[in-house]
Amino acid sequence: LSEKTITVPISISTTESDCDSDGGCATPDGDYTTIATTAFPDIAAGGTNTTIDVTPTNDDRYEDPQDIVINMGTPTYATESGTQSYTLTINDDVNDKPSAQFFNSLGAAAASEEVTEETGSYTVTVKLDKVSEKTVTIPYTIDFSSNTAIIASDNSDATSTVYPSDWVKWGATDGSTALTFNVTGDGTQTGTGTLTISGAASDATALQSETFLVTINDDAIDENTESIYFTMDAPTNADKGTVKTFRLDITDPADAPVRFSFATASAGTEPSASGAENESPTFMVVLLDPDDQTLLKESGKEITISWTIALDGTNSDAAKDATEAIDFKLPDFDGATSYTANLVFSPRTGSDTAAPTSLTIGTSDIDFEDADVTYESTEYFKLSLAEADGNAVVGNSNGATGEHYYGITNIDSRPVIFLTDSDNGVSIYEKSSQGASAHDFQFEVLSTGIQKSEVPINAYFKVSATASGSDNDADIAYSGTYEAGDLDYTYNSGPLDDNQSVTISAPITGSSTGSITLAAYDDALYEQDETLVLGMYTYDAAQASALSLASESYATAPDGSKVDDTGYDEVELTIIKDPSDKPFVDFVNADGVGISTASFKEDTS
Repeated sequence: LSEKTITVPISISTTESDCDSDGGCATPDGDYTTIATTAFPDIAAGGTNTTIDVTPTNDDRYEDPQDIVINMGTPTYATESGTQSYTLTINDDVNDKPSAQFFNSLGAAAASEEVTEETGSYTVTVKLDKVSEKTVTIPYTIDFSSNTAIIASDNSDATSTVYPSDWVKWGATDGSTALTFNVTGDGTQTGTGTLTISGAASDATALQSETFLVTINDDAIDENTESIYFTMDAPTNADKGTVKTFRLDITDPADAPVRFSFATASAGTEPSASGAENESPTFMVVLLDPDDQTLLKESGKEITISWTIALDGTNSDAAKDATEAIDFKLPDFDGATSYTANLVFSPRTGSDTAAPTSLTIGTSDIDFEDADVTYESTEYFKLSLAEADGNAVVGNSNGATGEHYYGITNIDSRPVIFLTDSDNGVSIYEKSSQGASAHDFQFEVLSTGIQKSEVPINAYFKVSATASGSDNDADIAYSGTYEAGDLDYTYNSGPLDDNQSVTISAPITGSSTGSITLAAYDDALYEQDETLVLGMYTYDAAQASALSLASESYATAPDGSKVDDTGYDEVELTIIKDPSDKPFVDFVNADGVGISTASFKEDTS
């Protein structure tokens, strides 16, 4: 104890070697309230100690721990025990840790921004929301799974400046590493980089930021707005802020859309105007330079061209015939008169692949029924093109067009028709209770000949007596009314007129059939089994006209020409007698009344 008042002077060291913490020496009036050299109150007589308060500055700067080194001077009325020094370490507030965010070119935190392809570059900015006296590192990754702005698949170092690469990797600058770009064995692309923001000076107040420069390839290819996606990874000495991803949208307003057309004489392989039904035509569709439609040009956009085939390709020409669905194996018209499908031009992803400037509508899309065995005239269909997504415009010069007409020429002869019962003949019963009293005589298309036709088949029928003298001819004459003995058959409750027509409507297929029905006439006359011949005849246009028939047959029959026809076929019909018509023989008197006995006088006088 001392009976005197003791004064203890101090000094604050700012010598960095005295401060062991990472932040060095704390700054008076910056990091804490200045401590005067006479800050310690005197120790009164009889006292044993004295104290001072140290007040750190509660700022929002992010700092390393800093030291306040208090050195004792020479006391009054006391002796310093050795060298007295006290170090007070100010640990930073964890709430001062800054957040890093992406910013746009206007200086606002933003998750995206647009730049035109013609601009050529864009500066990506990451900024802290608080001053940091610590060095901050911010790694980032390019999200190739989301990217639509690409590096060509065959460009392993991301240095290509030509289409289809949309951008080029960047080199190192102060505060930014070069982009590390890699391609794995399966073609997966990766890209990473790191920004380094140096710690601020103790007196700095400006918020820190760092940038890297993206170089954009300016090509002459029309492209959609394409994007590069940047993802901030975990920073050092900072947190990820709200805006931790950034999308750079590259627009392309300067390049005009390509034109589309069927190939022309100067661009691609021009489709033919007609061909036989056993040929396999192709119809090339091309993309053209909008500034010179004699030249092919690719697009950086996916282009969907709708093509439609319409069965009616006559173009209002009455002298032409339209195609029908049965003229095609493909497409399936499903009962409609047109069919629409799409051609999709996909932008290439590698510079070593051919530019996608043409696609073909081929036999996998349109395939003629070359094995149709169909009799038909030249028939026309129409192909037309239309854009489906607004990414291309129909061509309009140098022969470019979105329409094409095509004629399918016939290679087949007329079908042959025959009576299915002609070989075996047919029997019917006069009495329906004894068996079938009517028969449908069916005629079909001969399977060994042409089986299909685009026009209706008209078959003509007659009845006649058989050529044999050993059978009983059925009565086929007609006197105007049905009376016993007039007719032994009926057709529609009457006689069969010569050249009665039966039509198979078009289209004709191998399963098309026609028929005519004859029935036995059930009279009360007792007759023997009787026969007649049903003949089927075919005529060409001249023969039909001479006979005043409504139409030619558009077919032939298997037995060749008989008389003034192109062919015929016959079937023999037997009408089996009705046993119940067999008469009974009775004795009757003069009045016709049956009797079993009779008496008369020997002498009639």
